[in-house]
Amino acid sequence: MKNGSCKGPNIASTLPLENALQILNKTSIKECNVIDKEGKKIGIVSLNSAISALSTKDEKNSQKRYK
Repeated sequence: MKNGSCKGPNIASTLPLENALQILNKTSIKECNVIDKEGKKIGIVSLNSAISALSTKDEKNSQKRYK
């Protein structure tokens, strides 16, 4: 997640990554502002960074999943 601002939609910091991917994929900008529980912007997440995070997560669990 990076700092700054983007013209994309806001998403909650508690939103599961899989749900954030769906939103990111639908936006033309492919970036969303991340908002905390108090409504404060805490960063930006891009479609590419979300995919990278998900693939890294899957690599860690791949041995368990395919045994």
